[in-house]
Amino acid sequence: MKKFTILIAIVVAFGLGWMANSQFGAKPDDPKQEAKGDAKENGNGNDAKKEEGKDGEEKEGPKAIPVAVSTIERGDISSSVTFNSSVASEQSLDIHAEIEGIIASIEVEEGYTVKRGDPLLKLVSDDHRIQKEESKASFDSLEREYNRAKEMRSEDLISIQEYETKRYEYEQARLQFERDSLRYDRTVVRSPIDGIVSQRFAQAGARITAAAPLFHIVNMEELIVRVFIPEKLLDSVKVGQEVVIEAGSLPGEEWAGSVKRISPAVDIETGTFKVTIGVEPSEVTLPTGLFVSARILTDTHSDVPLLPKQAIVYESDAQYVYIVEENKARKRKVEPGIVDSTHVEALSEIGIGDVVIVQGQIGLKDDTLIKIVTLDGKEPETETAQSETEEAEENAS
Repeated sequence: MKKFTILIAIVVAFGLGWMANSQFGAKPDDPKQEAKGDAKENGNGNDAKKEEGKDGEEKEGPKAIPVAVSTIERGDISSSVTFNSSVASEQSLDIHAEIEGIIASIEVEEGYTVKRGDPLLKLVSDDHRIQKEESKASFDSLEREYNRAKEMRSEDLISIQEYETKRYEYEQARLQFERDSLRYDRTVVRSPIDGIVSQRFAQAGARITAAAPLFHIVNMEELIVRVFIPEKLLDSVKVGQEVVIEAGSLPGEEWAGSVKRISPAVDIETGTFKVTIGVEPSEVTLPTGLFVSARILTDTHSDVPLLPKQAIVYESDAQYVYIVEENKARKRKVEPGIVDSTHVEALSEIGIGDVVIVQGQIGLKDDTLIKIVTLDGKEPETETAQSETEEAEENAS
């Protein structure tokens, strides 16, 4: 009985100890329990924030595509055909001597500007000078005899035959004197035109013949460009049409010209016809022989909407642009008119003042949200930036 009582006491004590431990573990001021509780609560808070972040992203919507835009303006545009050729002169001559002889002196050098009649070189002229003086003496003598014979014949003192003989001798002496004078004058080679000496072939002391070229002279006031145009363009090119001339070796420079002549004959072998373009005088002179491109303006439209060429998107056989409306890209079809190197005449519903995307439009779709980063090459002033500035100023105050 005593043993049974001891066993019951042990069981009761064990039960009381277990209950005390359970109550102690459930106390809120247990640091371990509090840490666990906080961890759970923090975990739930992070999850809530993540959920909020996801909701926020969904509320923001798609991001705007950055683009560069340009404003459509009015202007003039011309259609043209371009051909390459070289500059020549309407007057470009090789200068020859008219008599043979030895060069005594050179009077001009390459690059000299000469007028018509200016001396270019002189030949040794002693023999020609003496011959001229002899002819002059003979001519003077026969002229006096002829005058006496003419007086005597008027008084019928000599026969007609004697008079005709004296007249014949006089005429022969006059012709010989003129011939010798001309030869003497030709010992000085003169320029037949106004121009610039572009080449000198002669050397002092050299013996020359009439076949040898001595100089090449170019009239720089009458420059031309000869181009050869396919016969299918015969109706497009007219005399008087404006021409823009450019040289690759002189970037940024342009020369004005016009169609001067059109050959009526088409070359059978090449199927082209020759067009001569006159170059107008300019402060910067084109050197002859320079390779240039001549752009003949075949038609011009004035005061029309000009669409930047880089704005066009090509799809199959159609052309499109994206117009900015309410911060979105609106796709519009383009009906092109005249096209030049930088612009397209807009014949479709694209008006003056429309803002067209010129960079960033590749891959865009209709109604895509866009953000303008440059407008006509400059950073735009946006209302958002202005409101942010005003808000910052209010917060500072």
